[in-house]
Amino acid sequence: MKLNDEKMKQVSGGAITSAMINALSKAVNTLYELGKATGSALRRLIKKSYCKVN
Repeated sequence: MKLNDEKMKQVSGGAITSAMINALSKAVNTLYELGKATGSALRRLIKKSYCKVN
Protein backbone atom coordinates (compact mmCIF):
# COMPACT_ATOMS: atom_id res chain seq x y z
CA MET A 1 0.00 0.00 0.00
CA LYS A 2 1.39 3.37 -0.99
CA LEU A 3 0.45 6.56 0.82
CA ASN A 4 0.35 9.94 -0.79
CA ASP A 5 1.68 13.06 0.94
CA GLU A 6 -1.67 14.06 2.41
CA LYS A 7 -2.23 10.67 4.02
CA MET A 8 1.35 10.54 5.31
CA LYS A 9 0.77 13.83 7.12
CA GLN A 10 -2.24 12.30 8.86
CA VAL A 11 -0.29 9.35 10.24
CA SER A 12 0.08 9.72 13.98
CA GLY A 13 2.39 7.81 16.25
CA GLY A 14 3.56 8.14 19.77
CA ALA A 15 3.46 4.61 21.01
CA ILE A 16 5.86 3.64 23.76
CA THR A 17 8.90 2.10 22.14
CA SER A 18 11.33 -0.41 23.53
CA ALA A 19 14.07 2.24 23.45
CA MET A 20 12.00 4.48 25.70
CA ILE A 21 11.33 1.62 28.12
CA ASN A 22 15.03 0.72 28.13
CA ALA A 23 16.07 4.33 28.82
CA LEU A 24 13.53 4.63 31.64
CA SER A 25 14.69 1.35 33.13
CA LYS A 26 18.33 2.48 33.09
CA ALA A 27 17.42 5.83 34.65
CA VAL A 28 15.49 4.14 37.47
CA ASN A 29 18.32 1.67 38.04
CA THR A 30 20.87 4.50 38.16
CA LEU A 31 18.79 6.42 40.70
CA TYR A 32 18.40 3.27 42.79
CA GLU A 33 22.17 2.60 42.79
CA LEU A 34 22.88 6.24 43.62
CA GLY A 35 20.49 6.09 46.56
CA LYS A 36 22.00 2.83 47.76
CA ALA A 37 25.53 4.26 47.64
CA THR A 38 24.44 7.45 49.41
CA GLY A 39 22.66 5.48 52.11
CA SER A 40 25.68 3.26 52.67
CA ALA A 41 27.96 6.28 52.90
CA LEU A 42 25.66 7.96 55.42
CA ARG A 43 25.42 4.79 57.50
CA ARG A 44 29.22 4.43 57.59
CA LEU A 45 29.58 8.12 58.45
CA ILE A 46 27.06 7.95 61.30
CA LYS A 47 28.40 4.69 62.75
CA LYS A 48 32.00 5.77 62.09
CA SER A 49 32.86 2.40 60.61
CA TYR A 50 35.40 3.19 57.93
CA CYS A 51 37.82 0.85 56.25
CA LYS A 52 41.42 1.60 57.07
CA VAL A 53 43.53 2.83 54.18
CA ASN A 54 47.09 1.51 54.27
